[in-house]
Amino acid sequence: MEEDIRKQLNALIDTDYKTRLLKDYPREARPVIGVPFNSLREFSLEFVGRKDWREFVQKQLSEDTFEEMLLQALIVGTAKSSSSEALEWFAQYLLKIDSSQLCDASCLAFHPAIEYPEETLDFIRPYLESSEGFEQRFAIVTLLDYFVTIDSIDRTLTLFGDVRPTTRYAQDALAWGYEVCFLTFQQKTIYALRKSNLSYNYFNSIIDRIQNSPRTSEPQRKIVADLRR
Repeated sequence: MEEDIRKQLNALIDTDYKTRLLKDYPREARPVIGVPFNSLREFSLEFVGRKDWREFVQKQLSEDTFEEMLLQALIVGTAKSSSSEALEWFAQYLLKIDSSQLCDASCLAFHPAIEYPEETLDFIRPYLESSEGFEQRFAIVTLLDYFVTIDSIDRTLTLFGDVRPTTRYAQDALAWGYEVCFLTFQQKTIYALRKSNLSYNYFNSIIDRIQNSPRTSEPQRKIVADLRR
């Protein structure tokens, strides 16, 4: 079965996508086949509705490649299950993440955040304080993917303000999170940044991230420049 799945994945390879993904992909991480996320998501739907999807994920899917790991997350994240079952599975999955690319793509597959938002917030809070970079990054990216909304922005900015990144992966994710918050809720993010206790250097790196975003307008760049410490 593993060989059959690999053959099907090989048929979905996009060489241009693979080249782009590998540009910043760590050498020590799992090999990449080269299947775009949307193609892999569509492929996963074949297995989501199966009654034996749990057995399929546990016993018939390999963990040898980027795509096979992500396929597991897509199936578990979408298949019908309880919040406790899905979150327990993802807790084990996080231990196996070996690149920011897999981390961020897995967040997009983390559909329990849509169906069980409060349980998800309780789940990710401890990871915001983790010393493991990909665990902390997963929690941050989950917030920016699912909780930058009118109903949750205040809570998200409060959580961001309490994060102390322990690795470059987490630091980059938090700057990205503030960028998304600023572009969506500018005034709330400015207020949160002004009252934050972020270090001088890290605060200014967040400002740089927002200013350098192609989505930031010239008037917004001037506003952000005034925040620099």
